[in-house]
This record gives sequence, structure tokens and C-alpha cells, in this order.
Amino acid sequence: MGGWAKWLAVLAIGSLAAFLPAAFVRAAGPVLTKGPYLQNPSSTAITVQYEASAPGDGFVRFGAGDVMDQVAPALAHEKVESGGDSKTRKPAKGPAYLYRARLTGLKPGTVYRYQVVLSGDMAAEGLPPPRTFRTFPDAPEPIVFIAYGDSRSNPIRHRALASHFMEHKPAFILHNGDMVGNSSSYDQWGPEFFAPLDDVIDRVPILVARGSHEPDPKPVLRFFDFPDGRLWYSFTCGPVHVVVLDSRQEKIEVLRWLEADLAAATAPWKIAMYHNPSFNLASHKSDSGRTTFLPILEKYGVDVVLAGHSHLYERFKPLYPTAPAPGLVSQVTSSDGAVTVADVPRHPITFITTGGGGARLHGAVQNQVLAKASKLYHYCVFTVDAETLHLQTLGPDEREIDSLTIAKKSGLYDPAYLAEALPMQKAVFAQGSIRLASPTLPGIPTGSTIPISLKIKFPTLTEPVFASVGLAESSADDYDMDPVTVLVPPGKEVGLVLKVEPRQRVTLEKDPDDRYVSHLEPPLRFVLRAKAITFEQTLESSDVVLRKSEPDTPEPEPKKPDATKPAAKKPAPKTP
Repeated sequence: MGGWAKWLAVLAIGSLAAFLPAAFVRAAGPVLTKGPYLQNPSSTAITVQYEASAPGDGFVRFGAGDVMDQVAPALAHEKVESGGDSKTRKPAKGPAYLYRARLTGLKPGTVYRYQVVLSGDMAAEGLPPPRTFRTFPDAPEPIVFIAYGDSRSNPIRHRALASHFMEHKPAFILHNGDMVGNSSSYDQWGPEFFAPLDDVIDRVPILVARGSHEPDPKPVLRFFDFPDGRLWYSFTCGPVHVVVLDSRQEKIEVLRWLEADLAAATAPWKIAMYHNPSFNLASHKSDSGRTTFLPILEKYGVDVVLAGHSHLYERFKPLYPTAPAPGLVSQVTSSDGAVTVADVPRHPITFITTGGGGARLHGAVQNQVLAKASKLYHYCVFTVDAETLHLQTLGPDEREIDSLTIAKKSGLYDPAYLAEALPMQKAVFAQGSIRLASPTLPGIPTGSTIPISLKIKFPTLTEPVFASVGLAESSADDYDMDPVTVLVPPGKEVGLVLKVEPRQRVTLEKDPDDRYVSHLEPPLRFVLRAKAITFEQTLESSDVVLRKSEPDTPEPEPKKPDATKPAAKKPAPKTP
């Protein structure tokens, strides 16, 4: 092609480009595939993280008010070769490129606009739209924050909750873990976690704890920017100091850090969050951190502990330690209402399990140590100022499930809140006294007897207990059973076999998260009434489940040759 012909061809292509849509002109350039979303916030800095389809020399423009006159480079964080999704058998989508930009020198309590620029030569009209965020205040001004967890595996349920988050104008969001079903499957993170939060965490920072479905820390460290690159960290926002812990790491290094952190915290309210609960009556009956985290949380006056793991909602009545933690100074109220200070174990903690973020729900139980228990999808909204912490627990339809107000003046709790407090030993007893060992059954027809193995033990008591076991009120219309009463010696375990008669056809529903577990429909529960010389208590069990000891679909045995048939002759090799 001659010189003039080349110039004419270039001119023609350039003219054509002027009339083509921008997407065609920049088809080879990077596009956003996750985010942007906000991480590692403080009163003077914040991280903007995003995922792009291709590498680029990107940056973030930002500024206070309407003018974005500052720039922070987006540093390449990681290139990930997607391995596809083993759960859905979807093929790999190709490499993804993760970037982080740290915005520093910010003013406390200030609204900023920011905009991600994926490539330095991208035209202005092709830029992602600007977003806004607000830095944390550096004074104890009132704030709102949201807490929830266990949103894995059900993005529709997750989105139904997340779509309401911005209505509350939160300063930050806490997620207690189990963000996806399989954290090692890169392609689950998009639909299960980032897509439901797409128009939320680009404006409000989300701070997470590692859950049981995140056994490998690498995916968590990949997607979230933690202070000092550790899975245990803390931050202060207004009147609230939050410590986030890793249920999988209760080692001495973490405990020393936790003690030093809480000893230095000066905020009026202290919140702790980790995935596995320290107290949990239904489902997993977790007791995580009781001998490690909990003594330190008690010693330094933590007010609320948030957890998940069990897919339900439980709020315990305020619990205080049976024995005072070393150096614990708390308060008592005399008969005339006067508040005094004394070295007594009376700084209670409110324990909340908020695991209804989307995963299949677990059955809740009712007990005297619980202020509220519910089998509903939900999230928690906290409104906090220097003297009041208000909790409102809401469902996807914004109906109120629970509410609580805790008041403090000069660091001392309101007497009405203290009046509800119980010794932790009561919660320990309620959680550890009854266990169900479910049978292995292929099905349960009407009229047959269901044998249920049940074990009762009161490990901390030094006196005998009369224990009566019968059907819970919620199961009385669907099943028949004669109550059974036994004497449980101190420290001993007594086993029973209960004979339950269904009143109607009972079916089994497979658990989508555990192929070895099936649920009875209608649900079956028991109630335990325990009576001793010094106490009397009633405890309701969780739903009885059927657990198989063998896989649902065992591996087929290799076919054995039929001895009655002669063996097939091998064809003779061909001669050349």
C-alpha cells in the first residue's frame, strides 16, 4: 500500500472510531469486575480496593466536597488465575487483577467523593461513576453501624437484607464470617458476597472476621485490607471501640495483643466480634474463646460480643462471670437505688449470635438465659452515643425482631440493665446439660416408633438433679410421648432412649449444606425440666436431625466376572 493509501486508511479508521460506541473503542482496556469497595477505614485514611479484567496503570481521584483534586495510585495487589467453581462446575473465567489504593491525609468526619480510573489513557466519559464515603469521626459523636453474618450460599437472601443497609446511614458494617460457601473457589466470591453488596460497600466500609467456611486465610487476606495484615485487629469510630478476633487463632500472641489493645481503649463502648460464639444454645452449641478471649473481655469491660456460625438469632440476657476477673472493678446497686463501685463480678456482657445473613436457617430454642431467640433471616442495627447503645434487629421485610437499649452514665450501667444480669454459669449449664444423638433411619412412616437417644449431664453441679424429659410445646400437636424422669448423679451422664409416636406422616428433608444430615418435618423437639435443691430450670432442645454414618451415594463396587460364562478370548495379534 502506498503512502497516501496508508494515510487514507488511518483517516478512515479514525473517523469511524468517532461514531462507534465507547465500549467498542476501548474493548481491549480493563473493566471493573468487582468493586470498588471500601476497606481499612479510619478518621484520616481509607483503602479503595477493586478487581479489574486486565492489568492497567490505574489510580483513584478523590477530594472533599465536589472537587476531586487529589490522586492515589492503585497498586497491583494480586493476579489470580480463576480455577472455576467446583460447586457449580462452571469453567474458569480467566485471570483477575486486584488493586488497592490507600487514600491518606483525610479530614475526620468528612464526606469525600472518589472515582476509580482503570487506565491512565481512558477517556473521561468511560470512567466508572464517582462514589462517596465519610471518614470516621475523631470525637465520640453518635454513630450507626450494622452487624450480621453467615451470608454464604444464598445471594438472593443476602441481597434481600443488604438492600436495606443504606437506609440506616451506617458508618461501617461488621460481618462475622462465612461469606461464601467455599472460600477457595474464587468464582463464588462474586455472586455470593460482592454482588449482593454491590451498591453498599462502595460507600460504606465493611469489616470482616474469618468464619468456618474460610479455613484458608489466603482468600480472606486477598479480598480484605486488614491493619498490619492480620486477621485480628481493632478500630475506633466515634464512641465505639471494636476488636475483631479470629476464632481459629486463640494463641498467646493474639491474647497479649488483645489485652494491650483493650487496656489502651478509651471509647465509652467496647464491642468484640468473632465467628464462633462463646455461648450458643441451639445448633452448634459453640463455646469458643471461653477460656482464652473471654477473661480478657471481662477484665476490660467489653459491653457486647457479636458472633455467628449458628444460622439463627440469639441474644442472651446480660451475663457476668461467676468469679471476678483479676482487677475487675464494676458496680452494684443498693436497695435504695444508689450506685456504688466495688471490686465485685458485676460487669455483664451481652452475647449476640447474628447468623441469619442468608445461609440455611437453624432451629432456635427458648430458655430463661435468653432474652430473644429466633429462626429468621436478619441483621442488627446499632445506634450509639456516649451514654446509650440501642440495638434493633430487623428482618428482610424491615419488621422488628428484637430491640435492646443499654444506658451508661460515667461508665456505670443503668440499674434496670443490671437487674436482668445472670451469672455465666447459668448459660454454661443451659448449653451443656442436654445432648441428642440422632438415629440413622431411611424414613419414618405414620404410627411407627421413633427411638431417640438422649444424654443428660450437669458437669458443673455437685448435687443430684431430677430431670424430666417430654415433648416441647411446639411438637405436642404432631407427636406423642410419655414424659421420662430420671435422677442424674453429680458429674455423671445418664443416657435415655425416648419412644416417640408420630401423629401424622413424617418426612425427611435433606440439609443442602451437609449431605449426611436430614431434618424431620414436622420438627421434633424436647423440653428438659431440671430440679435440684438449689435451683430449678427448663431447657428446650434444638430440632432433632437424622445423621447418616454412610454417604448417601456410596461408591459402586467393581463388577465381578460371571463364573458361569466362559472368559472371552483375546483376539490373536495380527501378523504383519
